[in-house]
Amino acid sequence: MRIAPSGSPDEWFSWLTGSDRALRKRASLIIGGLEPTDDVALEPFVARLRGPDDDVVFWAVVGLARLGPRVLAALSEICHVAVTHSAFGVRQEAVSALSRIGPEDPRAVATLRIALRDASPFVRRQALQAMIRVPQLEPTDIVLIASMADDSDETVASWSEIALRNIKLRKVELS
Repeated sequence: MRIAPSGSPDEWFSWLTGSDRALRKRASLIIGGLEPTDDVALEPFVARLRGPDDDVVFWAVVGLARLGPRVLAALSEICHVAVTHSAFGVRQEAVSALSRIGPEDPRAVATLRIALRDASPFVRRQALQAMIRVPQLEPTDIVLIASMADDSDETVASWSEIALRNIKLRKVELS
């Protein structure tokens, strides 16, 4: 459900960390419903990417991913979160965001390659899904994705096949 943005990003992040459940819900709906055409500054989101609160970092990534191509200015920061954040759910969301913001950007692709080897199976699965959106994969990427069919996590192993199938379908559609 989209709620038109009211207030400011600083207020939304304050609501997310406050004790009022209704305001926390409102903030998550506003941030999760942002659209590229919304006149929202990127800086409050970027500033929170290195903060101590996992929930705030998560929602900062969500907000940035929703704001479209202008977020490319913050891509390096999102890449950093995707490979260094301690919470796997935050890394997972950052990987997903990279595939929506800049799947053709070399920084994003390099980060997705790292995420394919993440300790968390949730992040590895998200990285496989993200690789489907990368328009120019290297042959080594295909080999790495195929090798993940032997992943210790059954879901990741399954996603290896799903990713390869989707990549192949995408190539057929482009022909």
